[in-house]
Amino acid sequence: MKAAANQQLLYEYVQDWRLQTLHFRAGRGVDHLAVEERKYRAKEWVIALAVVYAALISFRHQLWPLLAMALIAIAWRIPSFFAQFGLLRKALLGMRPSFRSHPPRSIRLEVSDEGLREFDSGIESFAPWASVRSFRADRRFIEIELSNNLYAYVPVRRLSPASSSREDLLAMLEKQGVAQQAPRP
Repeated sequence: MKAAANQQLLYEYVQDWRLQTLHFRAGRGVDHLAVEERKYRAKEWVIALAVVYAALISFRHQLWPLLAMALIAIAWRIPSFFAQFGLLRKALLGMRPSFRSHPPRSIRLEVSDEGLREFDSGIESFAPWASVRSFRADRRFIEIELSNNLYAYVPVRRLSPASSSREDLLAMLEKQGVAQQAPRP
């Protein structure tokens, strides 16, 4: 379906667990988990170094009760210290069943001169152009950011044959003055 005179574009696709996984990876989900992993890793290293330093000081000054406490603390912290390695991979593997538990659903996005109208499992939502903050396009998605920090994703490779083209949507976004962001690395 090509753009009509009143600039009505239609995009239909089915959202399933594969698409949710791509949203998570292409969006900010993996980045957020990586930041949390780095924070956890830094905390574990600080604790490990402090306890080892306390053990060395107590050994040098022959403070045997303090040395015993430091060795007990080291033994207590060993499992959590080694748990930090591969934490991101474990988190992603743990999330896989969650993604797969959601049934596939049909989504329809209508883009017109008034704004964006999305139909998702019987729920209709509308965002006027004034609430569209920016967009980002890469080979897999067109990600449209709204002013309330929500996003509309258009998966380019999963569109139905009746959907309008990717280029029509990009032209409409540019026509409406929506700022384009650089694609994610």
